[in-house]
Amino acid sequence: MKKQVFTKSYVENGTYVIGFLILLVIQLLREVPFGTEHYLNIRLAGLLSLFDPLSFGGRFAAYSWGTPLVLSPAPEFLALVLPIILGVLSIFVFRNIVKEFVEEKALVNIASIFFIFSPIYIYLFSSANTIFMPFFISLSIFYLFVKNKWKKLNYVLIAVMPLFSISFSIFLLLILGLYSFAWKKDRKKDFLRLFYVGAFVSLIYFSVIVYNTGLPNLFEINKEVNFSLFQELLFDFGSNLGVAIFTFVLAIMGFIYLWSKKYENLFVFFSVLILFVLSYFFQTALIFFNIFLIFFAALGFLSLIKRRWSSQYFRRVTLLLILIGVVFSGASQEIQIIEALPNTEIMEAVDLLSQHNEVVILSDYSRGVWINYAGHKNVIDENYLFVSDAEERYQDIENVFYLRNLEDSEEILEKYNVSYIWVDDWYRDEIWDYETEGLLFVAQYTKDFNKIYEEKGVDIWRIEG
Repeated sequence: MKKQVFTKSYVENGTYVIGFLILLVIQLLREVPFGTEHYLNIRLAGLLSLFDPLSFGGRFAAYSWGTPLVLSPAPEFLALVLPIILGVLSIFVFRNIVKEFVEEKALVNIASIFFIFSPIYIYLFSSANTIFMPFFISLSIFYLFVKNKWKKLNYVLIAVMPLFSISFSIFLLLILGLYSFAWKKDRKKDFLRLFYVGAFVSLIYFSVIVYNTGLPNLFEINKEVNFSLFQELLFDFGSNLGVAIFTFVLAIMGFIYLWSKKYENLFVFFSVLILFVLSYFFQTALIFFNIFLIFFAALGFLSLIKRRWSSQYFRRVTLLLILIGVVFSGASQEIQIIEALPNTEIMEAVDLLSQHNEVVILSDYSRGVWINYAGHKNVIDENYLFVSDAEERYQDIENVFYLRNLEDSEEILEKYNVSYIWVDDWYRDEIWDYETEGLLFVAQYTKDFNKIYEEKGVDIWRIEG
């Protein structure tokens, strides 16, 4: 495998085609979009109100409103096509960013290949989640800043960024600051102007939310603590949104390869080290860390191509196995997304509920967004950061799940005016060991619960009386 292979024009064009196909395959093989954020953004795009009447039974709409606003002209259609379009455009922007740091065409193409097969890229642009747009905007802002052009457009983009994600705004400003103070020191004034705009708008947006909801709560639902940093960072070790292990190993090699020129590349080294530490605590930091990691991984792979090998056969096999490993991580993410919830069985139940008048439906917090999408109120969902009584609601639901006393259960159900209960096989086994435990026992053996739906793993009870 020669370096010249990665300088061919078809490699550059191929990255766009393959990136497009990777994202398209997910939509073709899934009958319904995956996850919850896609459905949340579609619902908010049709709502466009500062009050959400369905989440937590009704509350101030403390969301990142940028994506719903963009989707609002045609929510269902744009939610399907926009992630793919921006996914392909992200490849273009990423390539041009890399070109600003290196002149070697082979390195740009290798980095692009690692980029499109990275689990994070595939996750970001496989649905209309809450992070695909702020990620693309972040790439665009950084590219325009590095090119030192279209400054007015950059001010506009940095000003609207908090509407899409305050956390992306913070980490983007951190990276721009490192770039300006650790490398291009003549850009300090430009950075400070962007910083003032981004920080001011972020502060205003956050203040409006806090004024209407109070400070964010510190409560976390079922937060799994990974004591291993690598469990948190590496997709292959169990992280849902992590970097590929082959990319990580190659990046270490690239890090060592570039170490002799560390004083010429302080921005890159500082960014990697800071983001590496912060990635353990913040998902957004991990997403940015992945970009720098891909650059170092491409350096590491190119160093293997350039080095002298005693056996050309062993060299080719080694390089091929590395490429297969990189592709395998991407394929594993692809399969994981294709098999993720919701499936057609769950969405058929959602469609059934959408035909009923608005009521309060109790279920596991992870089903709350789908319940809202059906046009009904939930007791709790996963967007609880700015909900003051989220912990109380969670504990009440836990009690309902495990209580076998009808009177105690009814007291909690009446507290939230619950009319329906949703249970499905995909969370049933995580909560109960037997069919005669807690809520399952109460629902099956009392006349106050009437099962109105039992299809393909989804049970829905109506509470009578």
